[in-house]
Amino acid sequence: MLRITAWVLRFVENIKAQFVGKDFILTSYLNQQEICNSKNVWLRANQRGLIFKDNFKDLENALRLKLGEDGLYRAIGRLNKGQSLPYSLREPILLNRDHELTRLIVRRSFQSES
Repeated sequence: MLRITAWVLRFVENIKAQFVGKDFILTSYLNQQEICNSKNVWLRANQRGLIFKDNFKDLENALRLKLGEDGLYRAIGRLNKGQSLPYSLREPILLNRDHELTRLIVRRSFQSES
């Protein structure tokens, strides 16, 4: 899913480059940044369903949510003080429990444990 999205995003960028007169991305492989961007596209789509719910302000206050540099809502808590922890653990991303992507993430995490 991430790779397909990354290829589509590259295609869109190449179309835009054609109209502006920039160079195309011609490599036959995806780089890490392209895959990361595609992951963020899916995570923002996941969170979009939460933002328009009536209780989002309550959720925002209860979890001390902040909008990160990547455009994703993250929970700020006591783990934020642990500077030795990676950023993704200190400020976890909020996921919509009703979204299919969340189900896929949970299913994959259980499969990798066994």
